[in-house]
Amino acid sequence: MVTASAHIITSVIGSGVLSLAWATAQLGWVAGPIVLFAFAAITWYTACLLCDCYRCPGPNFGTRTYNYSGAVKAHLGGMRSKFCGVVQFIYLLGTAIGYTIATPISMAQLPDFHNLAFISVVAAVMSFAYSTIGLGLCVATIIKNHNIENTGLIGVKIGEGGLTKSMKVFSVLQAVGDIAFAYSYAPILLEIEVFIQPTFQIVEKWCEKKWPQNGFIGNEYPVKLCAGIGYFRLNAFRLVWRTIYVAATCVVGMLFPFFNSVLGLLGALAFWPLTLYFPTEMYKKQAGVERFSSAWMRVTVLSVVCLVVSILCAIGSFDGIITSLEKYKPFKFET
Repeated sequence: MVTASAHIITSVIGSGVLSLAWATAQLGWVAGPIVLFAFAAITWYTACLLCDCYRCPGPNFGTRTYNYSGAVKAHLGGMRSKFCGVVQFIYLLGTAIGYTIATPISMAQLPDFHNLAFISVVAAVMSFAYSTIGLGLCVATIIKNHNIENTGLIGVKIGEGGLTKSMKVFSVLQAVGDIAFAYSYAPILLEIEVFIQPTFQIVEKWCEKKWPQNGFIGNEYPVKLCAGIGYFRLNAFRLVWRTIYVAATCVVGMLFPFFNSVLGLLGALAFWPLTLYFPTEMYKKQAGVERFSSAWMRVTVLSVVCLVVSILCAIGSFDGIITSLEKYKPFKFET
């Protein structure tokens, strides 16, 4: 329970919260909190549905499914499971790049997520710490200005800093995408792992199955650590593959240092399929919800509305990336 709770806190209060101040500034003090609470309610509801799909065919009995794509396969079949796996893999890869933009990925050579319990506890404390610091800085800025009206009930006003109507629309859509990203922890909810570990697992399990007799992939060598600590299990393939992965995400992160736009695009692309579509579809199949019944209409309308929102957010975030590219040089971003 402690480990799982630490993982959840670390996932929910991840680097996505760093963009919430900017997102609220675009939406204003009216729409900003409304959107925050709306996404919180939607994510909480669909997370409950997803947790019920941990077992198949029922939430309290049946076979356990230890990852997201496995749950989709058990409830909805192989084709949609493959689609889920592709979306999840792309999202986790993009998330690694997005997080690299905010801070370097560290501790990449740990063999599995069971060794990450203490890191998640530290990360959870740090998440609360930098969230509190961010809130404190916002309050200090308001007090310093001596005028709360400067914060704007409707966000950044058209005309301020050369902001046009179209730019305002795109920034609002991008802000909604950033908020969606901050709440989008469904891709790792069943695995309950800090975001990069499922990606490592997917590749390493596939390679072990493809080449079961390969010593480079399967052999592990004990490396003695300091006295009293024990041994570290070193795997050559894991060392090489994970190092290349982290290096590659760092390079891509340095190439495209557009934090808010990247997070908005990731949130828009992944929020609907992983947070809405698959949990609601599995719920309808598991609970035997009749077509066009009140329960069916409720979750279907919610899914369709969120699909439209995700598309609009993707458009806004993509426009933000295009705008950033206009004043960008490789490995050097000029504001």
